[in-house]
Amino acid sequence: MMIEVRREKGFSLIELLIAVAIVGVLSALAIPQYESFLQQSRRADAMTELSSLIMEMEQHRSSQNSYLGAAANGDVGAINETLLMELDDDVQLFYEITIKSATRSTFELQAEPINAQADDACGTITIGTNGYFQYSSGTATQCVE
Repeated sequence: MMIEVRREKGFSLIELLIAVAIVGVLSALAIPQYESFLQQSRRADAMTELSSLIMEMEQHRSSQNSYLGAAANGDVGAINETLLMELDDDVQLFYEITIKSATRSTFELQAEPINAQADDACGTITIGTNGYFQYSSGTATQCVE
């Protein structure tokens, strides 16, 4: 008579703990990189929106002979979406885009990070006439995609 030995199939507790530890370490490394990627992507979207808005400001100047009056309530502040383009809803979730200053011959647009983008190392993006451009914090190499 032969006694049959059955082997249990499955994972031991030690094997399961090792697998969980490996997943934890990989997550700890991957999640910050993913967040950084998302911030870069949102920043690029804001730059695209600002670039389109610059063209709109130039069209406004062509028709009005001034950059004045492009804001919703006067010369500075929120964009007047009846005169200029309608801002992208996805960009508005992460950036507040405003006209920082406007005169007859110059303007500055500003994109201030909000919500999940608020801790972006590059900070507020300011762009204006004659190629003026800057981030409020961070270095150029950190902020360029």
